[in-house]
Amino acid sequence: MANFNTHVSVATVCSGLLATTYLGAGAVAPQEVMLLWLAGTLGGILPDIDSDNSTAIKIIFTAYAVIFSFIVMFSQAPYYSIVELWVIWWLTYLCIRYVLMEIFKDFSVHRGVFHSVVAGLFFWYGTTAMCYHFFFIDALLAWSIGFFIFVGFLVHLLLDELYSVDLMNKRLKKSSGTAFKLVDYNNYQTSGIMISIVIILFMLTPDSSRFLDIWFSQKSYQNIATHFLPRDGWFKNFRLEMININTVPQKNPSHSE
Repeated sequence: MANFNTHVSVATVCSGLLATTYLGAGAVAPQEVMLLWLAGTLGGILPDIDSDNSTAIKIIFTAYAVIFSFIVMFSQAPYYSIVELWVIWWLTYLCIRYVLMEIFKDFSVHRGVFHSVVAGLFFWYGTTAMCYHFFFIDALLAWSIGFFIFVGFLVHLLLDELYSVDLMNKRLKKSSGTAFKLVDYNNYQTSGIMISIVIILFMLTPDSSRFLDIWFSQKSYQNIATHFLPRDGWFKNFRLEMININTVPQKNPSHSE
């Protein structure tokens, strides 16, 4: 399987390229591109969330602990004092970062259901529903954030599957077929539960017509084609302001008394 740095690097590049294309299609505003890029990068480490000793699970739970702690704290801001809000933040953070993470580690198996395509759909639909209902993000952007999570997730699975092929000895490693799979074929009960949750999450997602229109409308691809290559010369709009040393005001020479 690919190491952590490889997963982060490839997911970062892929999500960056896709986010730029998304911008060229007119799907998002320039200030939203960074958010999509971060979502794709995060998705690139999500499949390793079920690894007990993985750096990914620590990063993921720390990030979510910080985010949700602030959400809980701000939601209670009108009712409590500053010190009480600080206590609420720390209690929420500790519960998610340590208690919830340990519970998750006890009930998860590495390369199990969380290393499958259905788990990618779980994070896609779950992120989309959460962004729309809890963060009140526009439906198109909510779907896009979830989609970038899913793309990064798939990149991770594909990388692990590619690393299971030994090109030098022309053979498949024992890990072949365990990375990229639709469901966890070794545990159909867990897979069935995950599929049920995915269906419920999909029902909670907002209207997807605008998101689908980005991918299936001719206008999007026309925009990409228009902005894909420079039209009036390379870097024509790039300006580098040079300081003319002769225009800089000179200090008056000091006079001896």
